[in-house]
Amino acid sequence: MNLDITIKCSTLFMVIALLSALLSACGGGGGGGSANVGNSGTISYTVGGTTAGLTGAVVLQDNSGDNLTISANDAFTFATPVTTGSNYNVSILTQPYGQTCSLSNGTGTVSGSNITNIALVCSINAYTMGGTVSGLTGTLVLQDNNSDSLTITANGTFNFASKVASGSSYSVTVLNHPVGQGCSVVNSTGTIAQANVSNVIITCVTNTYSIGGTITGLSGSVILQDSSSDNITLSTNGSFYFPTTVAYGGAYNATVLTQPSGQTCTVTGGSGTATSNVTSVVIACATISTLTLSLPSSSIGPNNLAVIVASGDPNSVAIANYYQTKRSIPASNIITVNLTTGTDTISDTDFATLKAAIDAQLPSGVQPFRDSPSFTISGGQYVISTRALRSNSSYAHSQNACAPPMRSWILPARYHWNAVDGIW
Repeated sequence: MNLDITIKCSTLFMVIALLSALLSACGGGGGGGSANVGNSGTISYTVGGTTAGLTGAVVLQDNSGDNLTISANDAFTFATPVTTGSNYNVSILTQPYGQTCSLSNGTGTVSGSNITNIALVCSINAYTMGGTVSGLTGTLVLQDNNSDSLTITANGTFNFASKVASGSSYSVTVLNHPVGQGCSVVNSTGTIAQANVSNVIITCVTNTYSIGGTITGLSGSVILQDSSSDNITLSTNGSFYFPTTVAYGGAYNATVLTQPSGQTCTVTGGSGTATSNVTSVVIACATISTLTLSLPSSSIGPNNLAVIVASGDPNSVAIANYYQTKRSIPASNIITVNLTTGTDTISDTDFATLKAAIDAQLPSGVQPFRDSPSFTISGGQYVISTRALRSNSSYAHSQNACAPPMRSWILPARYHWNAVDGIW
């Protein structure tokens, strides 16, 4: 009886072994391959798949265990097989540096074959590139790595449109500065290291320009001003610049504050609006011409005086004698003219004849002379005052001095005679 039981048990094991061999020959389920038979007679199969895009090392798990480290793009298989009918659940325990990997077909139930269709796909992480802008008043264009142009018109934060892969370098530059401004970049270059970049700093300031030009002909020292301030003292010819620059769009106005001694300096191109450095201001200096007037004498003596006498007029003769004696005027300086006694008017023609007679008798060296006849000559159009001293041979009249029909002879003020007693 005992022998029969033994034979039956042996036969059962043979049947199990035969079935296992048949399964191996057929390739099993899923991915095929050899089945694993446990001591208890259970049958199990491997779990695995393929990797693509991996550049580092990734750690996978199956059913929260059986860790598998993969560092190459190839087929992979977990070390521990899974019994047929049991579930498998492949997950990523650790992502590769700078990459993100995803799984497909990672879960399922083992059903008579090895699992080989799990797909692990990895891609390099990409991060945003940006920072902040301040001081901007116009339009600014930035680039990252000489591309990915970004136009900015307001202060605040910014980000480029394209992300940058982890481990890649970046370089932020200014492609176009805003009009009238210059922008600088801080933290402009670096390497992406598993994080977004937000510390690029763009600072814009308004441009300022120098105001200057050239000065010629200077022989002394001149003081210039720009816009009523910003003084500069120049003592040599050549180029010059005012100490203070002018902001873009600002006005400048170069003028001469203090002229050099004995010279006059003029400014050409001295005003305008600053949109670039100004070098067109021209200062031209020239020596002032001095007019030297040589007078016949520094003082008036008896030989420089003449007295006009109306012959036949006792009053005129008396006055002439008085002044001749008072001032020791030589007899050669007494000019006699013929006038009808008692007549107080003459015509223009008679006056011209009278003037010619006086001019003919006037001695050289006589500066002013005194009309001694105390009368007024009128010709209907002119009135000639006898109370005046006139310069040597200077007779003049102004038709605008008095209202018509009277006109008065006008002479320099220093030749007017105001002394009643005849003292000059």
